[in-house]
Amino acid sequence: MTKELSDINVMVAGQGGDGSLTVISLLGNALARRGLHLYSTRNVASRIKGGHAAALLRGSIEPRTGMNDNIDVFVALDTEAIEVGGHRVGSNGFVIYDSSAGPLPDGYLAEGVTVVEIPFGRLAVRDLRREL
Repeated sequence: MTKELSDINVMVAGQGGDGSLTVISLLGNALARRGLHLYSTRNVASRIKGGHAAALLRGSIEPRTGMNDNIDVFVALDTEAIEVGGHRVGSNGFVIYDSSAGPLPDGYLAEGVTVVEIPFGRLAVRDLRREL
C-alpha cells in the first residue's frame, strides 16, 4: 500500500562542504516534480569549508511559509548535527546517521525515532576515492 505524501519536513546537517545543501536541492527538485510546494531555509557558517551547516526543506500540497515544529526526516552527517538538531525530530521521525565518525550520541532523540546508521564517509572513501 502506498501512502500519499502531503507534508514532509526534512533536515540535512553536517560540516560545511559535506553536501547538506546539495542533498536538499536534489530532494527539492524531486518533490517539486511531484507537484509539492516548497519552503526551504539554511544555516551555514561563513567559511569556505567547515563549520556547522544545515539545510531544511518542507514539501507540502498546500503552500507553507515556514517549517513545521518537528522534522520528519533528518540526515545527520556528523555527531554535531545530532547534538544541534536531534531535538527537532518528531517522535515518529526518521534519522539517517553517518556512522563513520562513531556511534550515535545518546540523549538527543525522542523516544520512537527510527534510526538508520550508514557509514557515508567510509563509503565515499572506498567507492568514490574521496574523503568527505
